[in-house]
This record gives sequence, structure tokens and C-alpha cells, in this order.
Amino acid sequence: MKKPLIRPITYSDESPIGLLLRASELNGWKSPNAFISAYKVHSSVNTYSFLSVITNKKHWGTTCRVFGITNKVECYERMKVSRGSIYDFHGMQVPYRSLRMKEPSICPDCINNKRYLPCIWDHKLITACTTHNTKLVKTCPKCKEKIKWSRKGLSICSCDHKFISLKSRCINTEVTQYIEGVINKKDGFTLDLIFHFFEAFELFFNNINISVDQHQLATLAGECLIDKQKVISLLCKHVTKVALSLGLHPRLTLFPFLRSSESAINELSTAVLNKLSESKVKLGKMPNTVNFRFNILSAEKTLGVSTFLLKELISHSIIDVKQDNKNSLIEVTISSVNNLLILFSGTTKSSELHKSIASLTSKTIGKKITLVSIIEKIETNKTTFSGMDISSGILSAKVCIKSFEGKGYDALTLIDVAKICGVHSESIRLAVRCGILERIDPVKTKGTNIYIEEKVALNFNKKYIFAGKIAKENNCSQSTIALKLIASGITPASGPKIDNGLTYIFKKSDISTLNMNEVIRIENYPTNAGRKKKAQKKEVTDEQGIPLYTVAHQLGISIPKTASLIKKGFLKEAGNKARKKMITNESFERVKNIQQDPSLVTLKQASKYFHEDEKAFLRRWVNSQFISLIDNGLNRYVSKKDLTKIKNHKKKYVTSKEAGIITNTHRTHMLNLEKQNLIKPAKYLISGKQKINFYNRKQVLEVCK
Repeated sequence: MKKPLIRPITYSDESPIGLLLRASELNGWKSPNAFISAYKVHSSVNTYSFLSVITNKKHWGTTCRVFGITNKVECYERMKVSRGSIYDFHGMQVPYRSLRMKEPSICPDCINNKRYLPCIWDHKLITACTTHNTKLVKTCPKCKEKIKWSRKGLSICSCDHKFISLKSRCINTEVTQYIEGVINKKDGFTLDLIFHFFEAFELFFNNINISVDQHQLATLAGECLIDKQKVISLLCKHVTKVALSLGLHPRLTLFPFLRSSESAINELSTAVLNKLSESKVKLGKMPNTVNFRFNILSAEKTLGVSTFLLKELISHSIIDVKQDNKNSLIEVTISSVNNLLILFSGTTKSSELHKSIASLTSKTIGKKITLVSIIEKIETNKTTFSGMDISSGILSAKVCIKSFEGKGYDALTLIDVAKICGVHSESIRLAVRCGILERIDPVKTKGTNIYIEEKVALNFNKKYIFAGKIAKENNCSQSTIALKLIASGITPASGPKIDNGLTYIFKKSDISTLNMNEVIRIENYPTNAGRKKKAQKKEVTDEQGIPLYTVAHQLGISIPKTASLIKKGFLKEAGNKARKKMITNESFERVKNIQQDPSLVTLKQASKYFHEDEKAFLRRWVNSQFISLIDNGLNRYVSKKDLTKIKNHKKKYVTSKEAGIITNTHRTHMLNLEKQNLIKPAKYLISGKQKINFYNRKQVLEVCK
């Protein structure tokens, strides 16, 4: 069969599906499927068969050649066959579910003016026309059915109704313009994040039976990046209303956001919960009509527990599940999760005798309190407890430790005692070593860990106070306040010059009679060197830099891990005479700035973006010195500029494995073609002793036709 009589002139921003529809209409065919089948581009005549043409580069090239299309429009190539298949859209890799591959949305006015369909309309986040400030139409006003791709023409429905100008009211399209800008900039990270927000909002409103169209969802998703506080206020209103009308706990209502793998979406839900915690949310009675899909992962994130703890709750019938005939787990019942959240939403104030469930369920001296036993005691009123932190989950609730009998339950770790005394755990360790604080006999604990009886710890805290805590309460230096107290005639109970303790410890009874404001104002006092301190002369004190525990808190990591950064050379220890480790400001700022730099992404995120294994990504791009890797000891990072560099490289060149994917062959096929002198590597990178070959993408497609 000869080529079609009319060959459409293509546009740079035209949709490939729209181009097929336009070519079909110009040549008088009833649908793109019939058009393709007649020219034997694709054998199948089933509905939507033309989609396999615009998602396969080889088929698309054949189609353009048969129809005489010279200036080819880029197709939506299928990049990866996996769960939630990935497609190439506008130079970005997006999931299949984010594209309108079956049912388009259009602006009749634009079609009548431009006579083609822009490819940007094919993404679900584009829900409005920014030219006419109206929503895109996805339903035929005559037959009330969704518009199909397989129809007679651009402005004709399957029912023969012609789309004319719809006099819709003007809407605000600022967010749509923002999303269009993201697509035009080819910012795949931001587009992916907005779409994740879109899906979270879609599930959120479906669960609470509120009808919201796609434009409202896309607007809310975009506003999460533009005006986050506005979205938080809106969610707070909905969650409060649902709590009163449906009796759903806020954490249960917000589970679509809590369960997300995106940290930005988790942060949004945390912000909403924190705002709700400021005001008491009233819960109504939960009706039996509340029913939506709720799986294991959702239950874990909603309750704030691990998989192990959730299985424990299920095995004791505290959390109910629905099962099928084969006795396999399907869903978690909403009512059981809701009841457990309500149980831990008490408002009792906590005291020193209360301990968080998270710490109680961890191992102590050879014993462990189970979450089930805690719940049983709470339900039978055999213990007092304080309500959970609504943004953290049930493990943040605190229970009275006296309610649990046994020698293992009144013993505290160094960290527990440090929290009671308001100091670092290392200060408690040295206090034990100096003998001022008594530990439990190591023979009884059967291990190297140090444990202290609860009564001993509480009595110690009533009798003594650390110089560090005094300094913190009075906003001054720890060593300075200690020396000034000694100059005032107070003898420390323990300290560097007393019993080689880490820090000075004073009796509370000795300092209770002092006026701390007057002590702080003391200017001339003996220093560690024996000289008096002069107020007018600024000398370098023993404490320079930032304390190790402060650095750990600022970076959000443990103290041992922070100390390991010193050994690795990422943090530098400041020179000081005190026993306390201090970190230089310069090294701390470097590590922190890298961690918080918005222009960087982690190695894991970078490799995930290109759908590569981390080791392969390192070998191919970093070890070959194509891009640089930034390491701060906590994580390895790649700059977004380098990712753009890789993206531009991938547009022109492919590896043998990638060549196999786009041509539906095995990666070794390129080696066979090389031996036949049909193709040669266009470029290569050296990774160690290994040579990585890259082939010209266009040449690969031509050779493999």
C-alpha cells in the first residue's frame, strides 16, 4: 500500500498519540487503530493497540517512515519493564500511571485554534489550560462518557459529537503554570515529588468520601511546594471534621501521607499532626460504614511500630485482620487500629517514674516488657500512662515503670540516668567510676553494660547537680560556672581536681543558698592555671569549638557515630585541655552544609533516578571520573548538575545493556554487531582497569531496524 496522501506537519511540542489521531483524521480513517492496521504498522486491531506503537522506539520509527513523517515527534518510550513501568516523557522518566495513555484531557478552544494536541496535556498533573484559564475537558458533554484516544478526530467524540468552545468559568491556573515550568525545565525530581503528593491526596480524599476533581488534586500537590502552610491548614480542617463525624483518629486519616516513601510527604503529615496536637481534637463515634483498603505497611506507619511488633499485636488479636479461604493475610481492619490509637491518646502528665514504651520494649537486664503486656495493663487500669506524641505514634506514650515487677524493670541504663540528671551519659559513666553513683553488681546483670537502680538514680538527682546542668540553666560556660562556684567557697563532691571525674558535681544543698546571678557576675577568680581571670582581657578558654554531643544532636546521629567521623577525618577535634571532646566549627559546618545542601542528592537517590544499581552507578559514572562524588562521612552525594550531565550523555549514548532494552535484544547483541563491523563504540569511559563502551543511540536504532 502506498503512503498516505496527506502527511501531517509535526510540531516540536506535539503529543505522539495526538499526531497519530491527527494523521488518521486527515486521511479520512474512522480511528487510529484502523489507520495503523490498514498500513500493517501493527498487526493487532484491538482497542488501544496503537499505544504499543508510541511506547516502542522501533515501532514508532517504522510508523513515521510509513506515513512519511520526516520531523519525528519523540515517542513515550518504555524504559523499564517492572512494577509501575517507567516511560520517557519530555526527557524525563515517569511512571506509567502518571500519563494519560488511555483517556486524554483536552481544551476545545486550543484544538480549534492550534489544530494539534500538545504533549504536556498527556501528563495527569496538567489539568488546566493556562492560555484560556479553564479546566481541561475529559468527558463528552453529550454522551457523558470519558473521551477516548481512539476516535474520529481531534475535536470529535466517539459518539460523533463535535467539541466546540465550552463557556467554562475562568479558574486560577498559577499552580498549573508552575508545574508546566517544572516539565519544561525537565526537573524530574520535582515532577516526581509533586505526583507523589497528588497520589497521596487522591487516596486521602477517597478514604473520607470527599469528591475532588483532578485539577483540585494537582493544585494541592503543587501548593505543597509553593505554599506549604496553606495546605497544612486545609488538611487540619479536614482531619478535624473527619475525627468528629467519622470518629477516625488523625493518624489514621493521614495514613496516605504517613506511609509514603518520600520524606517531604512524611514531613507534611508530621507538621499537620503537630499543629493538631496544639488543639484537642474531639473524636466522634466510629460508624460501621467506614471502610477502605488498609494493609500491613499502612498499619505499621499509622501506629508507628515495626513489622515485628505489628505481628505480635495481630497474633494476640489486638489488631484484627481479614483473611481469605486460603487463610492468607489480606487487610488490617480499620476499627482495631483506630481503637488502639484512641487508647494511647490519653492526656495524663508524665513524671520521672514514667518511661516511654519504646524504651520499655527494648531489652534491659535479660528481660523485655512486651507491647502486649503494656496494652493489657492499660486496658485493665493497672498502670498510669501519659498520651502518645501524636506525630510519633503509640511507642512515644509513657507508662509508669513501677507497674512492672521484676528486677529487670527498676534498673536504668546510663542514658536513662543521664536524661533524669540532664547531662551527657559519659558524665554518668565517670560518676559511677569515681564511686559517687552506685551501680548494680555486674555479677547480677551478667554483662558489661552498666545499670543503676531507679531509686539510687532518683536519690542521686535529688542530692547532686552537675556543673553542665547549672551552666545550661544559666546560659553560660560549664567550666566557667564551676570555677566561679569554687571561688565562692563551694567544694565540689566530685570533679577533675577532686577524684578525676569528667566534670564537677556539686551538692544541691550547698548551692541552694547562693544567688546565681551574683556568681555569674564574678570577674576575678582563679583559673585552672592558678591565675585570676581578668574581665577586660580576652583569653582563649579551655573549651574551644563545639561539644561532641551538640554536634551529634545537630547532625541527627548518635554520639559514637559522630566520634567515628573524627577517626575518618571528616570532623576535626579542637585543641583544648578539658577532657570533653570539642569539634572545630569549620569541620562541623562543612559536614552540616553538605548534609543540608539542596543542590545535592544522595548516591541512592541518584542511582534510583536512573534505575541503576548503586555499585553499577559508582563504577560507570564516578570511578570513571565522569562526575564527582561528595562524601561527608554520613552519606555520599551527587550534585544535581552532574545528574543533568549524565542525562544529556544518555540522550546521545547508551551502554550495551541499554541498547538491548531499547531494541528488545540482549546486551551481547552489540558485541556481535561489533564483530561484524556494523557498529563501533562512539565513546568510552575508563573505570579503573575496565573500559566502558557507549554506542550512539541513533546508530543503534538504525542498525537494529
